[in-house]
Amino acid sequence: MVSLESIIQELFFRNKSWKRVIIGALLCYILLGFGYLRQLAKSAKDYAELPTFPLNKKRFLRATFSALPLGAFYFLVPMMMAYGTDNLFRQIHLELLSPIPWGLAWIASLSLTAIALMSVPDDPERFFLGLEFEDVLVDWWKLKHIWAWPAIGCWGLVAVLGLPLYGLSFFVGSCILITTLKLDPRTSILAPRPSKDL
Repeated sequence: MVSLESIIQELFFRNKSWKRVIIGALLCYILLGFGYLRQLAKSAKDYAELPTFPLNKKRFLRATFSALPLGAFYFLVPMMMAYGTDNLFRQIHLELLSPIPWGLAWIASLSLTAIALMSVPDDPERFFLGLEFEDVLVDWWKLKHIWAWPAIGCWGLVAVLGLPLYGLSFFVGSCILITTLKLDPRTSILAPRPSKDL
């Protein structure tokens, strides 16, 4: 099994990786980084490496926007639930419990987004990727023993860097989580879902 330390070393300490990290983080600030994370998730390489950004403008725009609804859905829904729970705690004067729903929301957002970007198949009949909500939840639950600790560690990164750097922390955390899932042999328990060709 590949160690977390070696994944971080390979992802972020190669030559020129910092440029890809900066661009990916900036895209995540405006919720446009899901296409790049999708490329990482679908890469056939069996080692940790951030993919290059497509030089072709049309390919880059398609990759960026086709994954936008999918990524935004799995990122924002847990955050909206945390926001509602936080408001409820404040209404009943339990503000001290507010960090709990936000922490759980970050862990759920990171892990659900990673699983969705890895497992949802391409559909040549549609520009946008489908949500495949039921299948993603099943895969997410199956792989909980793989993503749990890395996701908690990534949430710790979010907590340390703080809200102003959420784009960087989400990008770095997602890259680590996706690569951990990709390189772990236990991820093979996922049932393959082919592209939806006619």
